[in-house]
Amino acid sequence: MGHIRITYAYLNTYKSLCDNGAKYRDAMNQMPLFFTMIYRSLAHTIMIDMCKLFEDDKQVLGIKKFYSICEQNQKVFSNTRQDENGEGTEIPYSITNVLTLAEKDFVRNSKAIENLKAQRDTIWAHSDKRFVLNPNKVENDFPVAWDEIEQLLKFASDFVNSIIMGLTNSIESPFFNTPTACSENVENLLSLLESGIQTQEMANGQVQMKSVCRA
Repeated sequence: MGHIRITYAYLNTYKSLCDNGAKYRDAMNQMPLFFTMIYRSLAHTIMIDMCKLFEDDKQVLGIKKFYSICEQNQKVFSNTRQDENGEGTEIPYSITNVLTLAEKDFVRNSKAIENLKAQRDTIWAHSDKRFVLNPNKVENDFPVAWDEIEQLLKFASDFVNSIIMGLTNSIESPFFNTPTACSENVENLLSLLESGIQTQEMANGQVQMKSVCRA
């Protein structure tokens, strides 16, 4: 869940910067290179981390590998819980149903996963000549929408939590603090930046006025 939690944080930070771009345009325009680097770094990290999460490789502990491990060890999952007196209580849980739903989600999101890997191999992890010569072609041929990435993260967190529930009767949040923590932090940062710029402009204006008066 830690990998999912971090990727959610990157995604929410990126989306918040985009959503607040118009509101804090003046502040962000004061540091165009800085924010361009932030945008680029976040996008790169999100795409690479998403590919790691959905890598179909036996050596990589991604969602597919996690699915295979659970499928091969279904006997460790129980549909009963023992109370402190040792009495068993049946619970509405079936690892078979969880795996079936996950398999359907893999199929439903297969195109987005394929496009993620295609972009990784041509844009984000390697300098493919197709991207160098025509950068828009790769993104157009293998499009990945932000809502698709969000849907993949939801699938991953729901599946992992279903497994955790089956083993421990508990779940984990896929977010640091609250779901809105990253967006709130970004808006606070941009607000402080804009306020500081305005204060500096006012101070500079007062200095210029004093200089004119002295002249």
